[in-house]
Amino acid sequence: MRRRQGLLGVTDADFCCGLRSPGDSTRPVNRSATLTDLTQNNNQNNNHYTPHQHLRTHLRGTLTVNVSVLLLSLASPDESSLKYEVEFLLQQQWYDPRLRYSNRSRYEFLNAIHHHNDIWLPDTYFIMHGDFKDPLIPVHFALRIYRNGTVNYLMRRHLILSCQGRLNIFPFDDPQCSFAIESISYEQTAITYVWKNDEATLRKSPSLTTLNAYLIRNQTITCPIKASWRGK
Repeated sequence: MRRRQGLLGVTDADFCCGLRSPGDSTRPVNRSATLTDLTQNNNQNNNHYTPHQHLRTHLRGTLTVNVSVLLLSLASPDESSLKYEVEFLLQQQWYDPRLRYSNRSRYEFLNAIHHHNDIWLPDTYFIMHGDFKDPLIPVHFALRIYRNGTVNYLMRRHLILSCQGRLNIFPFDDPQCSFAIESISYEQTAITYVWKNDEATLRKSPSLTTLNAYLIRNQTITCPIKASWRGK
């Protein structure tokens, strides 16, 4: 694995081995378990890890992706606008037995931020009336792999939603903003999304910021329409 110098003198190897803060780089670190070593060992054991292969060729049954959403900010140009900017953290967690490893270091997980393109990730897609806003920072996600093969993928997303109001009582109505998530490539028999810890709704951050907008209530429902458009 190449060692490139990072911010504040922290190397890629430090991050890959579960570094929690830049100050930890000065402590003794056991770098015997990196993601590069993990994939190489899997290949030697004939447990080939090919991230872009269809997941169903490696796993039986339905893969469960646990989802959690933390609302960070809610804003609107003015109180009469039907456009809202929503910023949130999307956490996805699943189990991939191909990524199990024996870690002799004192860290609980591998930080795989530099191996984002080498790991299979759910192709989660947002169905909405609106657009994504480009992130201000190039690295807007976190990716952790635990010893038992659990993968924790955290993304910071910024949406601009076009919401639906009631014209007969405008501007005294309460606009409704809706969006849905689904997998682009996989049917429900292959991947299913569930709320992590039975939260059943998005959570508001303790430091939630608002501008010309406020959240009255939020709810989550199962999509009532079932259809298949993916070719075989």
